[in-house]
Amino acid sequence: MNNISAIIFDMDGVISDTEHLHKKANDEVLKELGIIIDKKDRDRYVGIPTKHYFRRILKKHKNLDINDIMKINNEKLKQLIVKEMKPISGAIELINNIKDAGYKTAVASSTELELIEFILERIGVRDRFDNIVSGSDLDNPKPAPDVFLITAKELDVMPEECLVIEDSANGVRAAKSAGMRCIGFTSANSGNQDLSKADIVVDDLKKININLIKRL
Repeated sequence: MNNISAIIFDMDGVISDTEHLHKKANDEVLKELGIIIDKKDRDRYVGIPTKHYFRRILKKHKNLDINDIMKINNEKLKQLIVKEMKPISGAIELINNIKDAGYKTAVASSTELELIEFILERIGVRDRFDNIVSGSDLDNPKPAPDVFLITAKELDVMPEECLVIEDSANGVRAAKSAGMRCIGFTSANSGNQDLSKADIVVDDLKKININLIKRL
């Protein structure tokens, strides 16, 4: 019997078409520092917090203050969001359908909380979520399950009652490690992601409906 009572959304690449904007802001910051990263390495870091990403890339540059770099990056990102951000096709309709069907809803994202709120407000779906959890400062970010386990606890549900919608290999691994069911979404700007560990993979959010959720 299907016992799903809560749907947890990743944000970047699932709700908001912002993965490429994160990459653009990150690349601009690194370029100003004289550092170039190739696409393969960049795709490997999709789904992990920006702070962890910069720490790994800049581990040889001990003289750089990660907090200063994050401030610069987030300002660049906000400018890009205002100019270029669009919701993922089908995301708003899916969120509304799930909420109207009576499921608990949450966002669990590796992005900083301030930016999550900023993006959801601009898209106009902030009020459709019962909870928002940022994994940006967790010691163990995705692919560790921590952010999803925290989200389940805050929603007052068991992990096995949760369904996660994710677009990254790290996110799918985190969801399954948390003991949750997972829909992998092949998002256009999320790079080459291995979503094979998901319970099901879709290439269009319009393919996710209440009947599909009840069958998982």
